[in-house]
Amino acid sequence: MRRKILLVLGVICLLAVGAVVWINKFLLANFISVKNIVCKTQYGPCGQQDVKLASRFVGRNLFLVTSAEVDEILAQNFRNNKVYVNKVFPQTLSLFVEKRKGFVAVGKPSLGNGVFLVDSEGIVLSHEENSALPVIVLSDDVANLVVGEKVSQDLLNAGKTLRLVSLAQKANKAKLSKDALIVDLMWDLNTINVIFPLEGDSKVVVGALQLILTQAKMDGKIPKAIDLQYKNPVLKY
Repeated sequence: MRRKILLVLGVICLLAVGAVVWINKFLLANFISVKNIVCKTQYGPCGQQDVKLASRFVGRNLFLVTSAEVDEILAQNFRNNKVYVNKVFPQTLSLFVEKRKGFVAVGKPSLGNGVFLVDSEGIVLSHEENSALPVIVLSDDVANLVVGEKVSQDLLNAGKTLRLVSLAQKANKAKLSKDALIVDLMWDLNTINVIFPLEGDSKVVVGALQLILTQAKMDGKIPKAIDLQYKNPVLKY
């Protein structure tokens, strides 16, 4: 009886080993290695740089290619935000590359015409002749931008503030110094010079501005300047 049990166990072990060997051969077989790569973005086919990066997966086993690995390789192009991977059996790796989008435009008179496009994480994406995005004009005492690098936290905060102001008050241009963000705001046919801090929560600061403007309209007394850099905003008439 004991021999029969051992014989059965032996057969089971042999079958298990055979199954593992067969699976390994199947997974590593040439007919499921990556031969075709389809690469697209939200704007159309991938560019040459992305295609070149993705070509590293040609010849790899389709099942063993991970989304994390693809994301890491494609992240070498700083304009890529995220990569979505779809495996099409037996030989196609389909990639959808989500490109970073411009969040705010940044210009500097001393550098001539054109603006830098910056995304919501502060990455400088490109330098363009013009843009429909809200524009921040840098003073000479603010460091120049470099495509592919990240802007300072102050500039990123300023961009977030201007975006909120542009949505609430249709103000699409601001000046940035080392100390503050300055916006000339049109309100009830009046121009108000608004000074924003570079630190703190942009939503809170813009919310405070909205309360001041609403109260000013109710009182019928519109300020010429509003300084939001202090705990108690300073209004000048």
